[in-house]
Amino acid sequence: MVPADITDQRAIERVVALGEERFGKIDIVVHTAGVTGAKGDPLEFSDADYEEAWQTDFFSSVRVARATIPRMRPRGWGRFVCITSENAAQPYYEEAVYNVASWAVFSLCSSARLE
Repeated sequence: MVPADITDQRAIERVVALGEERFGKIDIVVHTAGVTGAKGDPLEFSDADYEEAWQTDFFSSVRVARATIPRMRPRGWGRFVCITSENAAQPYYEEAVYNVASWAVFSLCSSARLE
């Protein structure tokens, strides 16, 4: 295991490069980072509450995809799997920050798949 700050694109790039040095070419990536975040009334959360889930759940998947998918494309094969939550399809009232971030991860993967 190699720890990295998932809010830092350069840190992710370093981990990916280190992984390739140690283990070879990347074929499959499974992104599982996520936080549920604050719970309660969706309109009473602060921007920081939404931002925490957005940065951890959604933007980390964007960052990891940026660091890995371009390495798989030239070989014409690879898999990028994001583990999200049922909240993307069945949101819970008190988990709005997580619902929003989960839906964004689902939508990102759906869009990238089309490419």
